[in-house]
Amino acid sequence: MKDHLPSAPFAASVAITARCNLRCKHCFATGGAPLDDELSTPELIELVHGLARAKIFWVTVTGGEPLCHDDLLDILSSIEEHNMRCSLNTNCTLVSKSVAQKLAAVPVRGGISVSLDGSKAVVVDAIRGAGVFKRTVIGIEQLIECGLTVRGVTVVNKYNQMDLLNIARLARELGLVEIDFNDMVGAGCASVNALQLQLTPSQRKYAVDIVDQLSEEYPGFIGGAYLQWGRQLKGFSKSPERLLEGKQNTLDGCGAAFSACTIRPDGWVVPCDALWDVKAGNVRQEDIVYIWRSSRVFNEFRRLKTVNLGQVPGCSDCQYNTLCHGGCRASAYHATGNLAGRDPFCWY
Repeated sequence: MKDHLPSAPFAASVAITARCNLRCKHCFATGGAPLDDELSTPELIELVHGLARAKIFWVTVTGGEPLCHDDLLDILSSIEEHNMRCSLNTNCTLVSKSVAQKLAAVPVRGGISVSLDGSKAVVVDAIRGAGVFKRTVIGIEQLIECGLTVRGVTVVNKYNQMDLLNIARLARELGLVEIDFNDMVGAGCASVNALQLQLTPSQRKYAVDIVDQLSEEYPGFIGGAYLQWGRQLKGFSKSPERLLEGKQNTLDGCGAAFSACTIRPDGWVVPCDALWDVKAGNVRQEDIVYIWRSSRVFNEFRRLKTVNLGQVPGCSDCQYNTLCHGGCRASAYHATGNLAGRDPFCWY
């Protein structure tokens, strides 16, 4: 497995704080408070130096809400000074004209991803809190006015499943370059609110079909996991010969621990944002490259790609296991406690 592993991740997400000004129902975090032992600004800057030495290409700054961090601009500037592509994830409610101008001055060359979970206040505010929709739209307008590249991210759930078409239209009207439709991870606040929020497998399939239709209506504008699943479904119907080959696929769903990883605010390195508790090592004690190459947790996670779908309960007798890659490992983990489990929201 190591023979095919890059010497360092191509991309890293760095959560600079767990602090957040919102308490969104569908968040995989637990409530917006900072962690007890978050990396200091000097430690974060040193981490950026380490990522640059490792020749990581792309760094995404996340949270919590990164705009809650007093030294966000210094951190972003350090990433850009090391000539790594930098992007920022934000709920956008703290973006004023002044903040937008400062971000544009960095600059954030990789663009800014903004949470856009509905096309109107009645939808967004039910998920994120009163007044959030209006503040989000104002923030987006300020960013675009300052010349920043902005894309939207929608977490699909029961509150907005019938609003996807209008979300895409609003994103176009606002001047976003893309809108990504992604799945909800059943951790943190989302696990507490799962009955209110989590789509059933059939609802999920319906949403995938809607997103696929949107991709035809707006070519090149739609992205995210729901679009990828739609394309996979088309592959099922276009490759009937593969169904007869009898060669089952393995759990090979994404780049977590293969081409990318996430660093938590307290320095723990994990496979992805959605696997917060699968700790591979801490940058306070070990170099990021050492963790990437030598962590027992990461190497065990990578061995999932050798697990044949015929060994996964619920997948072994599926007619599509020669085409499918087993779904999301985070969804399986949070539902079953087993990284090698079945994605619980598969509709087959």
